[in-house]
Amino acid sequence: MAASGRVRSARCCGVRACIARIWGSGGRRDAGALGALEAKPRGPRRPSADVVEVVKLRRELDRSRSDLQTARRVIEVQGNVSALLEELLSKSATPTDDGPSQR
Repeated sequence: MAASGRVRSARCCGVRACIARIWGSGGRRDAGALGALEAKPRGPRRPSADVVEVVKLRRELDRSRSDLQTARRVIEVQGNVSALLEELLSKSATPTDDGPSQR
């Protein structure tokens, strides 16, 4: 049945003309119904760009703190090694009476 036929049959039943026109123009109604049936993304929403950036910056901060802690340990160990080498060097530079003389 065409749209005009629907409107005529609606008038017979006492339906107002504006409602009959809306009912007769099923194209818009059908388009809305089809739009509601389209696939929607499932699952939780994606985090906003701000949240993603904050997470990235926190990871970078944690990595930097870990690197700094490692660097401080390396510097401490190098200081200890330097002190031990200076101690060994000073002990070997002092003359001892136990060794044979070179004359």
